[in-house]
Amino acid sequence: MATQNPPLPPQTLPANGDNNDDQFLRSSEVTTLPSKPDLGRPNGYLTGEAHIERAWAHWKKLGRPKLIVAPMVDNSELPFRLLCRKYGAQAAYTPMLHSRIFNENEKYRSEEFTTCKEDRPLFVQFCANDADVLLEAARRVEPYCDYVDINLGCPQRIAKRGNYGAFLMHNLPLIMSLVEKLAKNLNVPVSCKIRMFPDLQDTINYAKMLENAGCSLLAVHGRTRDEKDGKKFRANWKVIKAVKDAVNIPVLANGNIRHIEDVWQCLEETGAEGVLSAESLLENPALFAGYRTGEWVWGCEEICENGKVDQAELLLEYLELCEKYPVPWRIIRSHVHKLLGDWFRIHPNVRDDLNAQFKLTFEFLRDIVNRLKELGFYYGGDGASYGRPQGFNFGGEGTSYERSYSSDPLIPLEMLFGATEPTPPQNQRNISPVPINWDMNSPAPHEQEYVTQQDQPAPRNDGRRRSERVVNPTVCLTELQRRRQQ
Repeated sequence: MATQNPPLPPQTLPANGDNNDDQFLRSSEVTTLPSKPDLGRPNGYLTGEAHIERAWAHWKKLGRPKLIVAPMVDNSELPFRLLCRKYGAQAAYTPMLHSRIFNENEKYRSEEFTTCKEDRPLFVQFCANDADVLLEAARRVEPYCDYVDINLGCPQRIAKRGNYGAFLMHNLPLIMSLVEKLAKNLNVPVSCKIRMFPDLQDTINYAKMLENAGCSLLAVHGRTRDEKDGKKFRANWKVIKAVKDAVNIPVLANGNIRHIEDVWQCLEETGAEGVLSAESLLENPALFAGYRTGEWVWGCEEICENGKVDQAELLLEYLELCEKYPVPWRIIRSHVHKLLGDWFRIHPNVRDDLNAQFKLTFEFLRDIVNRLKELGFYYGGDGASYGRPQGFNFGGEGTSYERSYSSDPLIPLEMLFGATEPTPPQNQRNISPVPINWDMNSPAPHEQEYVTQQDQPAPRNDGRRRSERVVNPTVCLTELQRRRQQ
């Protein structure tokens, strides 16, 4: 592990609850950056076998981490990295940092890059198209990280306008100059995160060029620059395996990691040293610990229930970390929407209250969580979801983790049952509803109707109200009793 640097003296700012989205807090435990980079020189530029040997020695020194938080703009900041590390992540990337702005703007540096002694191993990622500018930015952070990473994979329009990320793939000499500049002038190794070319051989040649230029670790996203929609395009693990077989430095795989089973399958199929996950971690920061997201259960608020993890409790943990390691409120707001997105679809009025709140406070956000807990939603023992619009499959053991919402609008619980409420089975716990595929003993006719019509919506002209056509609207006994008392 690289030597840690002691934190710098604290800086005093107003309390977090008094700031707006453009304001932020600092903590005395957060490592901040010097105003000018250290101009000391490294111990030499290695090539050939010496470079490969050093690349592997460094990776082994870090413990060969396999479970890694991918770089995410405005999302892989320090509190979120620490939350993921608590639940199994073994290394993490910072959000992509713009090298020129990082050099020029002190506020940008202090807001966008923070770390602490627990935040290792750490990749600090930059985008750039000028080698000298990139080197200046990299020198500022190299004492606080284990790799300086070059973003060569961002496919978004902003990267096209700024001429960086995946839009440098047409200018390989420039990419080579960026890698060589860092490799020759930094003490820490250089890593690169890339996307594949449409042609396999072009991708292999690209990876070899980066290795020869001095790259010590390669993270390969198994999609092309044009395949931006991860839900529409599956990552190609075969290409990642081909790159792994072609180069001699450590290779990480990126793409198609939605839960822990995907991790082991990806490692087996690609031979990669580790995997990166991004979007899936935003909804479930405990993914690498093997948990799948669950939903609140009336009378049972433990963080884990039968391998499920309560996103509300994860959010509360995240907020505690934000109080200790402050970040801009816009980042906190983004994580709230990601972690509570499923509940906001069920209770859009709570989401609207959040959106209408211009000045956020931790008290307000905790109140949002408590309101959702009181309104409630729940999961069954098989991980199936209840009270959802037709087409939602929560993804318990033995089921796929697919989320395909129909065009039906979200329906309040009060409207789910029509004139008749289904009778809960007697041998089920009060806090657990009946799974769709549960073998009922002599179910009532209206219960059998919903079970046999799983994934088969009734015709629109069958005479029933729209709310009565929702698949399996079973609720727990305590909620039925509460309704009867009203």
